Amino acid sequence: AAIMLGKMAGARILLGSATPSFESYQNAVSGKYGLVELQQRYGGVQMPELMLADLGEFRRKKLMQGSFSPLLIREMRAVLSEGKQVILFQNRRGYSSYVQCECCGAIPKCRYCDVSLTYYKERNLLVCRYCGAIVPVSDCCSGCGGHYKERIPGTERVEEEVGRLFPGSRVARMDVDVMSSKARFRRVIEDFEQGKTDILIGTQMVTKGLDFADVGMVAVVNADNVIFYPDYRSAERAFNMLEQVAGRAGRRADKGRVFIQTTDPQHPVLDFVRRHDYNGFYQSEIESRRKLMYPPFS
Repeated sequence: AAIMLGKMAGARILLGSATPSFESYQNAVSGKYGLVELQQRYGGVQMPELMLADLGEFRRKKLMQGSFSPLLIREMRAVLSEGKQVILFQNRRGYSSYVQCECCGAIPKCRYCDVSLTYYKERNLLVCRYCGAIVPVSDCCSGCGGHYKERIPGTERVEEEVGRLFPGSRVARMDVDVMSSKARFRRVIEDFEQGKTDILIGTQMVTKGLDFADVGMVAVVNADNVIFYPDYRSAERAFNMLEQVAGRAGRRADKGRVFIQTTDPQHPVLDFVRRHDYNGFYQSEIESRRKLMYPPFS
């Protein structure tokens, strides 16, 4: 919209991003847009160190504690003992993204939108993310009478697990469900900035432009939700989101840590995120886009 308005008004438009869209970057490297690059962080601050945990391995060994691997728990305790803060990123709201019958596999869906309903434990409701329709939670499956099981934990469940694993830590949640007003949003931000919160849990809200001095570590609870999304842009979106999350750590003198949990630690996107190599990722991904005639080539 800004580009179109600038074209109509004859104005210059400045786009700024650590992870520009492929369409914008293609315009820049082809000469349609001007291109200016920053090769290092402000103040010469080092890029954070990235660590990976193989969820598949820990699940096979039955070492997971809810959504948390032993490695993540250990690293969080180390950071908190240093008096630093932790940001946990989980790109799902509610207690669980959906519930599923253990017997027949049925998933309750919205009668209007035909999408799976998100489960909220605190309110004991199923809610449609699109139209807001609310459905009471049933104890048994309407089809076969089997019991429902929660799938893909959301921020509400992660908050519950953090309270159990880190008793005494001050925890806050930041997602659309709890950010009901500007005042509430401002209060959560100010409390974290002033050190009144130890662990901040959130969705994409925590990845965008936040600048906190005492964040020692940022952790992605489950990167698979982002990486394996069924869309030709999934790799681009995954890289952008993970790189933006990583950018919240170590923004002052101390080198921050980024911890990512995934079932596929060898995924190529994670290697580019580890090296903070947007250009390399772009060159790799753009070739497959060209061969398949996906945007920005069509």
